Parts: sequence; C-alpha cells; structure tokens
Amino acid sequence: MISGERDLRTPRVIAERLVDLLPDAVLVPLTGMGHSALDTHRLAGLHVAHAVTEGTHAALPDRADRLATLPRRGASRVLGNLITARLTAERITRA
Repeated sequence: MISGERDLRTPRVIAERLVDLLPDAVLVPLTGMGHSALDTHRLAGLHVAHAVTEGTHAALPDRADRLATLPRRGASRVLGNLITARLTAERITRA
C-alpha cells in the first residue's frame, strides 16, 4: 500500500491498519506526497506495481525514500503552479 505523508483522504494510521489486515501487504511510505500516487507520482506507482508482479514487494518499504525522489511526471504535479499563475494573472488584470 502506497501512503503519502500528507494524505488527508487516507491518513497513515488507516493505511497501517489496512496493511495489518491484508495478507502479505506492505506499507510504502512516500515523503512529500499527498493522496493518489498513481496520478501525482506515476514512476513510483510503476515501480511498486513491478515489484508486486515480481513478488519482491516485501523490499519496497526499504526503497520508499528512493521511490519518493523519482521524477514526478503526472499531470497533477503542476496543478498548484497553474492555479497560482491563474490567480496572479487575474489579480494583475483587475488592478
């Protein structure tokens, strides 16, 4: 289970409980992330999926820091910047 440190929808404590309930599950805690790793951090998601298919997912928690530093290529990674730019442009045009 991928868990972002800033995930408000599924807080870490909930992810930890789910991992405890699911057989053979592991927690992959990613720093600097919120919710929805598959949208915002596709490379990390792909690495996790690959490890699961290869049966090497037990080692994922040890790789979590490295996975978190992979380049973020999801479209959502620029959403905050787009919103800020839009608000700035609107403020400038109204002045």
